[in-house]
Formats: sequence, structure tokens, C-alpha cells
Amino acid sequence: MDTGPASQSRKCKRCLQPIHSRVRRCPHCGEMQGQDSRRILMYIGIIGIALAIVLVGVGLFLQGSAPDDTEPADDGGTPAQPAKPPVLDR
Repeated sequence: MDTGPASQSRKCKRCLQPIHSRVRRCPHCGEMQGQDSRRILMYIGIIGIALAIVLVGVGLFLQGSAPDDTEPADDGGTPAQPAKPPVLDR
């Protein structure tokens, strides 16, 4: 079995430079190595979806708690008649 420095290194996915197998970021280009980059993107996506659900829930809650109108709704029937007819100047 090889236990030398060659067995402890691998190539970076982005710059293809040899790096140590236990580093999280490539020292040459800064690219995250392993599953960390996918894991971070997955966490950001989950947090974003959860935040969107919370915002929709808060919006629906606030919309449902709006005060009711005390005036009756106008149903579009006949308009109210004026108290006395308008004066017509001839």
C-alpha cells in the first residue's frame, strides 16, 4: 500500500492542480472541494423555500385579520333619489 504524499493528493475539479485530499478549498483557485459546495447550495435552497412559505403564511394571516367594513356594500341597485329636484334655469 502506498502511504506516500502521492496517495494523499488529488486534482482540483476546477484548475486540475494537485491538492491535499483533506482540504476544503483549493489553495490555487479557491474552489470548494467535496460535497461541501453542494451541501451549502442545498441549505440555501431549503432556507429560501422555508422563508417563502413563512412569508406567504404571514401575508395570508394579515389579509384575513383586516377589519371588516361597517358600511353596507353597494350592490349596484338603483341610485338614491335626491331630496328635492334640481333647479333648472331657463
